[in-house]
Amino acid sequence: MRLAKMAKRIFVLGLDAFDPKLCFEKFKAELPNLSKLMKNSSWGISNSSIPPLSCTAWISFAKGKTPGHSAIQGFTSRKDFAYTDFFVANSTIIEKERLWDILAEQGKKCIVMNVPVTFPPYDVNGIMVSSFLTPNADKEYCYPKEIKQEINEIANGYVIDVKGFKKKPKNVVLKELKGMEEKRFKVAKHFIENKDWEFFIFVTTGTDRIHHAFWADMDETHPDHKADTEFKDAILSYYKFIDEKIGEVASLLGEEDVLLIMSDHGAREMHGFVNVNEFFIKEGYMKMQEYPSEPTLFNETKVDWNNTKVFCTGNYIARIFVNLKGREPQGIVKKEDYEKFRDEIKEKLLTIRDEQGKKMNTKVFKREEVYKGKYVASQPDLIIYFDDLKWGANQMIGFNELFSHNADKGRNSANHYHKGMFLLHNAGLEAGKRSEINLIDLMPTIIRLLDCEVPTAVEGKSLV
Repeated sequence: MRLAKMAKRIFVLGLDAFDPKLCFEKFKAELPNLSKLMKNSSWGISNSSIPPLSCTAWISFAKGKTPGHSAIQGFTSRKDFAYTDFFVANSTIIEKERLWDILAEQGKKCIVMNVPVTFPPYDVNGIMVSSFLTPNADKEYCYPKEIKQEINEIANGYVIDVKGFKKKPKNVVLKELKGMEEKRFKVAKHFIENKDWEFFIFVTTGTDRIHHAFWADMDETHPDHKADTEFKDAILSYYKFIDEKIGEVASLLGEEDVLLIMSDHGAREMHGFVNVNEFFIKEGYMKMQEYPSEPTLFNETKVDWNNTKVFCTGNYIARIFVNLKGREPQGIVKKEDYEKFRDEIKEKLLTIRDEQGKKMNTKVFKREEVYKGKYVASQPDLIIYFDDLKWGANQMIGFNELFSHNADKGRNSANHYHKGMFLLHNAGLEAGKRSEINLIDLMPTIIRLLDCEVPTAVEGKSLV
């Protein structure tokens, strides 16, 4: 049922990786502010982007389109099909057609705070504070520049991210994650009360980091779980901390304001990594000029490209590229053999069993089956969810075995999951749980609620 009304302002609280099974089920009784909002809000599950990586997901949300409309493949992407030349996701290579760009063009005052892939920041008819992909706090991470001093004074030193959180002592990580978001929420609340805005989006990072660092402590079924862990309730504690902040933010909004709480994707247990390039080497699809003496990043190894047919980039979710003649610099797979070879690789990957020899519930996506847009051709030939993301992908070479339990940045017991959450409050929609939506549906919903025109090229379907 559509009961939409126009909003005076919309505040979007983006909780990166906030998981629906945790917030709506397992922890619900411990989250009084979220539970209270659920009683008179429209809420449920949103299907994330393919792949459900923060970069691709937040871009897809903001554009209202699948990742085929962006040149970005993940946090790092291949540059012009080069083998080892990668670029870090940044705002300069994204067309200015994201949600705040559309609203700014139609005269709305916007505040964009900590949304992934907003560095370097730019004019959005308001304020932009860039995200964890900002190289360091010495860079200009605010627009206008003068806001940086104000932010640092409010927060007593703004924090870009908790660096090295997968290797630091866990008690330090927990303290730093809470400290980081405490500072950010302090700034966000100051902006809510003291700045002129009609659209405000603020995204947390700690809600993602907490799963990666502490899932095995929480999950008694995880192979890395230790019964005597002192961090069993670390994730619950963090969700309760975020719930307190939800209450604080909600209390600052007016009767005509709409509140959207959302995540770009969810989280789930991860039992380890499939070393995909090791699999290709074993199966004879990849050859090395020199096999590394220790686990080494893919782009730092010496691959024999003249005798390599396929390779994997990226971690967590495998991004598979065929070494295609005429596309890659030293491609050897002929164009007329591409489809047959890609199907062969797909079937090979589906045969991989887990460490106990059990069949995996692996999903393999061809880019053209899940994407539209002018950048489809630059996206991976195949995208792999090993055992529905219970196993991550590892692009490193040098393990000399199929499975590993540490990627390039240290311990990690959780993967991203393709189901995120949303809660839309005071939007005139019927209260209660609704059927699943797509992440890209939220962008046109926000635009319509602000009584603005949705671009015709948007693929998402408005909820109002």
